Amino acid sequence: MYIHNIQMITQIAFESRFESFLRKMKLEKQRTARGGISSTSNNNTYISERRIIVSANNTWKNICEDTYVSMSPPNERGISQSGGSLTLKNFICHPLVSLVFKIEYKAVLPSDSANESAYFTLGWTFHVPTYNAAGGLADETMECDVELGPGSVPTGELLWDPNADDINHYNIKMKALISTSSVAPQSSLDSPTNKKRLTTNLPAMHGNQV
Repeated sequence: MYIHNIQMITQIAFESRFESFLRKMKLEKQRTARGGISSTSNNNTYISERRIIVSANNTWKNICEDTYVSMSPPNERGISQSGGSLTLKNFICHPLVSLVFKIEYKAVLPSDSANESAYFTLGWTFHVPTYNAAGGLADETMECDVELGPGSVPTGELLWDPNADDINHYNIKMKALISTSSVAPQSSLDSPTNKKRLTTNLPAMHGNQV
């Protein structure tokens, strides 16, 4: 299975909100470690990498090795684009097997002595592929709403909550082309889609192993 042209779409202010959280977190760590904040401290926290991690889940556990692709910084419309395509090896075609997408940011927190890196899971979503009459994968465009924090991913990672202490409400959508071909198709992501809308009634990621 190949996943092409992944897009992450959100408000432009979303990353500013995350960077504000990073600065507050760093200041709190300094306050706890030193009993105060040094006037010479470097507060230039920043996002060093954005990536989408994809796995396959059979409602019990992940059954394929995780794979990921780096994403570009969002443009003026809040769209972040993948830097390439993903290959998910040994995907099992079964209606109980879904693709699980996680959004992960790597942040750098400079200090007086070194640069500390930290990873944050910002959201997740899932997509059950469409199959043709023969039971094989059908090429399609997917569009999903991303589940944000508070909460956790089915595999256990805690989600950062962008709406905590903020009057704004943030949301993220994800689009991608799913194909059996290693070559990205020419069709636009704006073509008719098979949309999976996440609600509060998310399917439980447990059950019988396939």
